[in-house]
Amino acid sequence: AGHHPQRQRRLGRGKRNEKKRQLRQEALEQQQQQLSAEEAWPRWAGPSLTEEDYGLVAAQLGYRPVNLVSVASKDSQGSPLSLMLYPLTQPDAARRRGGRGEAFEPFPTTFWLSCPTLKAEISVLEDRGLVAAFERRLEAEPESMEAMVRAHEDYARQRWALLSEEDRSLVQQRGWETRLREIGIAGIQNFRKVKCLHTHYAHWLAQRYRAQLATGPVTGNAGTAVANVVGNWVHEALLALREGRTGEDAPAGAAFQTS
Repeated sequence: AGHHPQRQRRLGRGKRNEKKRQLRQEALEQQQQQLSAEEAWPRWAGPSLTEEDYGLVAAQLGYRPVNLVSVASKDSQGSPLSLMLYPLTQPDAARRRGGRGEAFEPFPTTFWLSCPTLKAEISVLEDRGLVAAFERRLEAEPESMEAMVRAHEDYARQRWALLSEEDRSLVQQRGWETRLREIGIAGIQNFRKVKCLHTHYAHWLAQRYRAQLATGPVTGNAGTAVANVVGNWVHEALLALREGRTGEDAPAGAAFQTS
């Protein structure tokens, strides 16, 4: 009879330990469900983003961008051409651990080219030396240079405006304000230079698409309301690259043309 209280205590400890294990398992399952939901839908998705859009973007890129805000431009068939991305992102490992503010990283590229055909074509243009050629053209055309500087400044303002007040505070605490508030397109600091035609064109497409949604189809190749001069030059170079190719020789991305 003297051992009975000890058995009772052991039974009580066993029940408490089992209860703790159950609570830990429930917490783990809840965390996994939360992470799955976060991975299934971008954290900063805007109201215009649809499940169909997100699936198309994932198919184009081969991954699901967690900082996707919206599809910034589409071709005539509704396929994404460029994306708007939030100025912060999280590494894959941090998301799997359920990381929050401490795991964020700055992401200064607001507009990202997603169409594989356009990316390949613009790489051809870059290989042909058009980055340096466009820099020389800017230097030779003061009005174009002034317009391009304004485009960089507007890009930086738009990037900063995307951030929530909470995220702006985080950015300032982490010392990232210059990267997200002052640098221009493609992360460039000297606005008189040209860097990454893909990013310029992604920005140009977003501007053109927004203008079309507001006013209807834009006629002509350039679209005079579009401020990114270099992006417009890229567009003209793409049309020249495709010149003479029709029918089966035409690239799939040709459907992006809306004029």
